[in-house]
Amino acid sequence: MKQIEKLIKLIEINLKEKKKIFLFFDYDGVLVPIQNNPDRAYLPRTTKDGLIRLIKNKSFKVALVSGRTLNTLKRLTKLNNKEVIFIGSHGFELLYKGKTSFFSKQNISTINKIRPKALKVAKSVAKGFLEYKPYTFTYHIRDTKKSNLVEKLSKVMKKFLKENKLHNKLKILKGKNIVEVLPQEVSKGHAVEKIIKQFPNYSYIYFGDDVTDISALKIVKRYKGISVSLNPYLKYKTDFLIHPKNINRIIRV
Repeated sequence: MKQIEKLIKLIEINLKEKKKIFLFFDYDGVLVPIQNNPDRAYLPRTTKDGLIRLIKNKSFKVALVSGRTLNTLKRLTKLNNKEVIFIGSHGFELLYKGKTSFFSKQNISTINKIRPKALKVAKSVAKGFLEYKPYTFTYHIRDTKKSNLVEKLSKVMKKFLKENKLHNKLKILKGKNIVEVLPQEVSKGHAVEKIIKQFPNYSYIYFGDDVTDISALKIVKRYKGISVSLNPYLKYKTDFLIHPKNINRIIRV
C-alpha cells in the first residue's frame, strides 16, 4: 500500500473512532507549488474548496502555516472563514477568529534598522530580490550562474550579524532559494506548540516540505501527532512521504 493510502486510512480510522483532527498545512510547496514570483502563489480553486469543506466539518481544525505575512496570506488565499487559523511570518503572527496577535514583539525595530545593510550584503553574494516583510528580512535568490548560494549567503549573513553584535538576538533561516533573518525566539514549531496547547484532545498532523518546517514537524511528533513531508530531500525523517499532487486527496478525505 502506498504511503498516501496508508495516511488516508489512518485519518479515516481516527474519524470512525470520533477523534478530532487538527491539520497544519505549510503554504508554499504544500498547498501551492513554488513560484518564481512569490506574489503569484495564489491558492488553487480546487484546493480552496477542499479547505473550506474541512473548515466547516466539526471533526477538523485547520491552520495554514507560512513564512509569509498574514496580510499576504489573506490576499493569496482569499479565505475569509473565521475558523481557519493563519500562522504567518514563520510563527511571528497569528490570526484566529478575526483577531491578530503576535507570538513575539522583540527585535522588530532591530531588523528594520539592519535591512538596508543586510540587503547590500545579500546582493554582493547572489542575484535576487528582497521580499518586504515588516518583521523579518527575506532574500530570494535568483542567481543561476553560481552554486550552493543558500549556504554561502547563510554564512555571510551569520558573519554580518556577529560583526554587528546581533547574533544573540537574530538568527538565520535557510529555505528553498531563500535566506531569512528573524528573531531568535520565533519559529513555526514554537507557534504550532502554542496552538496545540489551546486545542487538547486532538490528533495532530503537520504537512511540510522545507527545512523551515522541521521545528513544527518535531513539535507535532512530541505531541504524538503525525509528521508528513512532501519533499523527498528534506533532511528530517517524517512518518509519511507523499507527493505534492496528492495533497488534494488529503483535503477531500
